[in-house]
Amino acid sequence: MKKIFVFLLAVAAATNLSAQQNPQYSQYMFNMLAVNPAYAGSKDYLTTAALYRQQWSDFEGAPQTATFSIHGPISAGKMGLGFTFISDKIGPVSRMDFFGSYAFHLETGSGVFALGIQGGGVQYTATLADLRTFDVGDNVQANGNESEFLPNAGAGLYYYTPKFYAGLSVPQLLSDDPKSTSDVKTGPSNTMHYFFNTGIVLGSSDNFKIKPSVMLKYVQNVPMTYDINANLFFGKVVGVGVSYRSEDAIVGLLSLQLTPQLRFGYSYDLTQTDIADYSSGTHEVMLGYDFGHAVPKVRVPRYF
Repeated sequence: MKKIFVFLLAVAAATNLSAQQNPQYSQYMFNMLAVNPAYAGSKDYLTTAALYRQQWSDFEGAPQTATFSIHGPISAGKMGLGFTFISDKIGPVSRMDFFGSYAFHLETGSGVFALGIQGGGVQYTATLADLRTFDVGDNVQANGNESEFLPNAGAGLYYYTPKFYAGLSVPQLLSDDPKSTSDVKTGPSNTMHYFFNTGIVLGSSDNFKIKPSVMLKYVQNVPMTYDINANLFFGKVVGVGVSYRSEDAIVGLLSLQLTPQLRFGYSYDLTQTDIADYSSGTHEVMLGYDFGHAVPKVRVPRYF
């Protein structure tokens, strides 16, 4: 049954199904460039984030996602540039995303409004030799690996203050292979994903703050999903939180501001679906590092 389910996951990732295709993250609040290009340059310094997610541990062929992003301000903070790399693998099917981001920042009263765009593409690869066939003479492995690169572009809006943010984005606007001339799609194809997220930091004491946040995700012909999150920050160093992902998982989160430049994050997803019978849960690890003279000299937690 495990092998059949993994095969179905691979087929769903490789064909033109209107379903969730983009990777999901439990620590999305610390990895927002991956879903919104307008986030580029939203800090006064160059900042990086690396994240690894092992979904459904002990489940053969389960999704594995690695993400790296870097971004910073230019032109005295009026604009931002960034780059995102994502590697996502499900069974024998994998995708690698490469995107450069540009954002224009406009101060509006006590906050900043940003408009962002990004361009790049996705490299899809199907390692057919890794598939296990059951029918004698099945030639599914005959062609070895299949690979195709699809260019794409995205856009987003982002408003932020020191203690509040809200964003709306479509990371990949192109939904089909531009080289395809047939109404029947036989190769890889992208489905547009719409993201809305918002959060606020509450509390006047430096020793204790709470940050609730919400992310809504919508894909055409699929019910909208949501993440509801609350993080508690203690003494500018430690953050603990809990999330609920609709019809999927309950998530525990931990964040540590190890130095003024270095931060660490870990999350554990307790799966609420039938997959819990075959998996011990999902692990996600994040490391972030900030560069530049504008980095605060004392430990300051990264709220978003």
